[in-house]
Amino acid sequence: MLSGLAGELKRSLILCHVAYRDESFISVCDVAGGCVAYLNTFKLIEAAVRGEQLDAKALIAEVDKQKVLSALKRSKQGVPKPVPYTDEPIEEKNLSLMPQQEKEKLWDIYGRLPTMGENYECDLAVLFALREKYPRVPCIYNYISVIYQNTRQMEKLVNILQETTRKFPDYLFGKTALAEFYLQNNESSKIPPILDHNFELYLLYPEKELFHISEVRAFYALTGMYHAEGNHLARTFACYYLLEEIDPDHALTLRLARAIVRKEWDNLRQKMSKTRARGGHRR
Repeated sequence: MLSGLAGELKRSLILCHVAYRDESFISVCDVAGGCVAYLNTFKLIEAAVRGEQLDAKALIAEVDKQKVLSALKRSKQGVPKPVPYTDEPIEEKNLSLMPQQEKEKLWDIYGRLPTMGENYECDLAVLFALREKYPRVPCIYNYISVIYQNTRQMEKLVNILQETTRKFPDYLFGKTALAEFYLQNNESSKIPPILDHNFELYLLYPEKELFHISEVRAFYALTGMYHAEGNHLARTFACYYLLEEIDPDHALTLRLARAIVRKEWDNLRQKMSKTRARGGHRR
C-alpha cells in the first residue's frame, strides 16, 4: 500500500488546481500517455483525489503486458530470454567441501539473520572463526555483511562488501549486495561496472545453465530498481513479472511494484507541471 504516495498525489493535484471539471485536468490526461506509459492514469489520479490508498499490485495487474512486450521488442536489448531456475539446493563449490558440522553453524546463523538481536557479536565471532578456517567460502563474508547492515555498522559494511567482490568476482550475491548498497546510497552510477554492464543473468553468467531461485530474485530485484530509477520502465516491468512469477507477495517483489508506481507518478507530475505552465503562459 502506498498511503504516503497517495497523500503526495493529492497535495500536488491541489497545488496544480486540478479538479475533475477543470479543463487542465482533461488536458493532462489527454497527454498522459506520453509520460505514464503503462499504469491506468485515471485510477492513479482518482485514488489520490479521493484520498484512497494506492495498491501497487492491483494497479500493475491491469497493465497491458502486450504493450510492455512491444516496447521491449523495439528496444536495443530486445526481449529478455527466459531464465531457468530451481528451488532445489545448489551448493557453491567451496561450501560443499566444508564438513557438515561446520555448515550447520552457518545455517543456524543464517536463520537468525532477519531478526538479529543484541547477541550478534557471538554470531560474528563464529563467522570470523569460520572465515579464518575457510577463507574461500564466499557466503561466510556475505553473512558478515548482513550482520553489519542489520546493526548499521556502515563503514564495516562497505568494506566487507568490497572485499567480497574482490576475493570472489564471480559470486553473484557479493555483486548484488554491493550494488544494493550503492542503490540505497544514491550511487547508482557505480552499479553497471559491478555487473560487468550485464543486466541479464544469462549475459553475466553465459556458461551457467540453471540458477537458484534466490539468485534470480536477488539479481532482478536489484536490476529492476536500477531500471526504474533510470526510467526504463519496460525493463522494470520485465523484472517485476519474473519476480511476480517466483513469489508475488515477497518483500522484494512488492518493493519493485511500489517503485514502478512512484516512477510513473513522477513522470505524470512532471507532465502536469509542464501542462500547467503552458496554460498559464497562454493566459
